[in-house]
Amino acid sequence: MFELNLSYDIIAILLVAGAFAGFIDALAGGGGLITLPALLLTGMPPISALATNKFQGVFGTLTASITVFRKRIVTIKDVGFIFFASLVGSAIGALLLQFVNVKMLEIMIPIVLVSIALYFLLAPKADDIEREAKVSRRFY
Repeated sequence: MFELNLSYDIIAILLVAGAFAGFIDALAGGGGLITLPALLLTGMPPISALATNKFQGVFGTLTASITVFRKRIVTIKDVGFIFFASLVGSAIGALLLQFVNVKMLEIMIPIVLVSIALYFLLAPKADDIEREAKVSRRFY
């Protein structure tokens, strides 16, 4: 296990980053692009930073899921398969991460984060593209 000594200023920065990431998540998603670099800048090992980032993200997803279920926007029948597929996929990803070289993660995480940020900045916005649905709602 690692020991992380955080000063009050770093805790304050993490608090601000977390609050801003929560705000971004509430609007459009992608708050992990803020929290993950903030966690890594504290000196936290990459695997711990990824785990912490995912753990905090669970609460935002849970809150959003409860809201859409209460408003009956989606039903469990609509998302049941997707839920279990994502659960299995995340479990496999977590297991595979145990076998990845930490030094490689330290190199790959910034590259992936910058790539994702560039994609969101340069990709066409969803409302700029008008398309018909490719699959029926039932199939989805």
